[in-house]
Amino acid sequence: MDLPASMYLNYLARRKADHTKLTAALSSGHAIEEFKVVGHQIKGNASSFGFDDLVSIGERMEALSNANLKNEATELLAEFWRWIVKTEARLASGPPEESGS
Repeated sequence: MDLPASMYLNYLARRKADHTKLTAALSSGHAIEEFKVVGHQIKGNASSFGFDDLVSIGERMEALSNANLKNEATELLAEFWRWIVKTEARLASGPPEESGS
């Protein structure tokens, strides 16, 4: 799917905002709900932009439970940030390939 470069950049900007929101949510009592909502959204829309490598992060966010929140959420946020940095570098050289790599 060929989308305008601006759509990819907007998608990345929304994911950066999600990362900020989730980082802040970890210190609140609503972190689990935030992770589930953001995870569900990512799971549903990442592949539409060719970001198949992000889908599994969204799935794991959505599956978090209170029992594993602290350790897994911190690990997921780090993985999510690595995806953001890697994708930002890829988008600097143009829209992603069809394969979503």
